[in-house]
Amino acid sequence: MAKKDYLLDAAQQIHMALDREVNEDYETAFSYYKNGVDLLLNGAQVDPNKERREVVIRKTTQHLKRAEEIFISYLQDNMSKGSTHLGVLAVESLRSKETFIVKVGI
Repeated sequence: MAKKDYLLDAAQQIHMALDREVNEDYETAFSYYKNGVDLLLNGAQVDPNKERREVVIRKTTQHLKRAEEIFISYLQDNMSKGSTHLGVLAVESLRSKETFIVKVGI
């Protein structure tokens, strides 16, 4: 995947997350944030431009925090009522990605 492709694809996912969030479809918004974060992290790891990588990581951290806020504010209670553990796993995955960002300092 070309370096610009990952930024465009991630921007599209984040845009859809914001749209779903505005429409109070938090579960779908959370999913789009997670997809966007995955694209940003994977792309940043191979992006040869150091300055762009640093900007991408800063933005990725913001999106991770927003996804976690959505989960805590709107989804966590539904998950604890027995619907599924997928949301918990997704948040754990996002947290491990954030830890990865901090440790590696991409």
